[in-house]
Amino acid sequence: MNNSATRMLGEGETDYVYHGATEFYGLNNQSRLTLKPAQKQALFNGVSKLKSNVFPEYYLIEVEKFQNLIQSDLDEWIYFFKNSEIKKNSKRKTFSSRDLMKMSEAERRAFERFMMNKASERGMIESAKIEGLTEGEKIGHEKGLKERQLKTARAMLAAGEPLEKITRFTELTEQEILKLQAQA
Repeated sequence: MNNSATRMLGEGETDYVYHGATEFYGLNNQSRLTLKPAQKQALFNGVSKLKSNVFPEYYLIEVEKFQNLIQSDLDEWIYFFKNSEIKKNSKRKTFSSRDLMKMSEAERRAFERFMMNKASERGMIESAKIEGLTEGEKIGHEKGLKERQLKTARAMLAAGEPLEKITRFTELTEQEILKLQAQA
């Protein structure tokens, strides 16, 4: 077997970077696990720029096939991995490759911990935003439902409907309906 065949990621390989997403299915009924509507709305209404979901995604990169042509942010990182340097005209200027390479093992580990902590912080902030939006949506839904019940009760009172019928249709208490009646 020749050496290039042993380095291939798989059959039909023609690119240097591949992307895959994880999907989860129930073991018993094969139902696909997806985000709840509130989670989708929170994620896709400006909180996050996610394309599909929050489940793990993977990138397989064959650095040796990369031709050092930078067309995206990902290409800048692949260039760095392949060449152990950041190109002079690179958009990414947060640290130089020489600085990273000059770090002691302890400094590099501290830098990696710092970067992991930053990523964790961003994840916690995103989670808090999603929870806040979901809670806000729930409160808004409850408030809208209550307003609809009150509006229906006012209309039924104006039409002269009996108290018992109004409580049955609106699910408001007698006290709430009597209070509405007094306000009218």
